[in-house]
Amino acid sequence: MPAQCISESFVFSSVEGRRVVARFDGARLQARIARETLHAEATAKAAGSPAHLFADFPWTARDSWSRARRVVAKAEWTRGKANPCFAVTSLAPAVWQARALHEDLYCRRDEIENRIKECQLDLFAIRAPARTMRANQLRLWFAATAYVLLRALRRIDLARTRLSLPPVEPSAQSCSRSEPR
Repeated sequence: MPAQCISESFVFSSVEGRRVVARFDGARLQARIARETLHAEATAKAAGSPAHLFADFPWTARDSWSRARRVVAKAEWTRGKANPCFAVTSLAPAVWQARALHEDLYCRRDEIENRIKECQLDLFAIRAPARTMRANQLRLWFAATAYVLLRALRRIDLARTRLSLPPVEPSAQSCSRSEPR
């Protein structure tokens, strides 16, 4: 068994029953929601705007999973092509229906990951050029302080100017990673 399969199996077995959602993709999964994708395509073409449908089903990977797990699928048609999304979860369908799990849990998690990445890029946290940990920590602290001060300046002092912060309105439909934000 490949090392990737062993690690996937270990990860799934160690997180059973917890709030864990993982993103997966593959031709077999896309074939499984082909009907939903065709329906989303027809709806999108008729409405002239993106359309998406949700489904959930038990799924087993060929070699790597010890048992079947719940997959929540979003069959989306946008910009003239399919944009499927699959999330594997151990959360019960009675507690989290497919659409709610995808929009309220998975997309929020994705938004948080994007904000973390934004902060890393804004704070230059990806690189740590100094030789000591303390120097890198101090550099990151200065960058974080500067970031907070500049955000406060834009929010308070520049509130009614063109330099103010744009309003943030997270959208459940904006959580797809394959679309530009």
